[in-house]
Amino acid sequence: MNKQTLYKNTLTNKGVTSDICDYKIKRASDSISCSYCNKEISHSASYEDGRELCKKCFDNSVHTQEEALEFLPKLINDMKKFGIDCQNMNIPLRLINRKSMEHESKSLKNFIPIGLTSRYNLNSYNSSRQIVHREPVIDSVLILNGLSVTDFCMTLVHELGHCWIHHQDFPQLEPYVEEGLCELLSCIWLKQQNIPERGQKIQNLLNYSSDVYKKGLNRAMIALKDYSFKEIIQYISLKGIFPPRYYN
Repeated sequence: MNKQTLYKNTLTNKGVTSDICDYKIKRASDSISCSYCNKEISHSASYEDGRELCKKCFDNSVHTQEEALEFLPKLINDMKKFGIDCQNMNIPLRLINRKSMEHESKSLKNFIPIGLTSRYNLNSYNSSRQIVHREPVIDSVLILNGLSVTDFCMTLVHELGHCWIHHQDFPQLEPYVEEGLCELLSCIWLKQQNIPERGQKIQNLLNYSSDVYKKGLNRAMIALKDYSFKEIIQYISLKGIFPPRYYN
């Protein structure tokens, strides 16, 4: 059994990493600003990672396992509308705090992700040690708690993309192809939402500091100018890469 772990890169908002530990409500002794909306506040939810959230932003964040699970069926249904069907998959979603995420991602040096998917195959072999049956297994889907609702949903869509890819009979994908496709799924989902910050969030995805994510999403967006999303998926399933540009 060869277990594979994939992670979602860290989102930042006004220079503050979007991760979270346990929090406490406090009255600010000095003037502080909300780490999400940047408004000056006198009372805040204070986190061990340094974030201070106003009540409005705190109320618009995902803090508990129950809240996370409520979003899962809706996002699975949203993804099915653009051809990504995860409805019959076992998605072991868990919302965890920063300390737990740090432990789960300890193989990633000096980096704590906001989403992490672990997966493997249960293979059956014949007498010649050739694989005759592959059973894809999703071991875990971990999301950092305390993300805003939009960031949580974008991250979960990305991780569901990894789950879906694992269940397909794709050729071996380069990391930038798989991450780019999962980022594209987040963008497609985001474009369907009626939220004012969606344009800025898509731009943030395109400007990731990670070369893998940046290269993958930019290649995916270029392909989307010439091909439908369905055609991109079909091409990747055959070639393992994004389709080439059309040139007049």
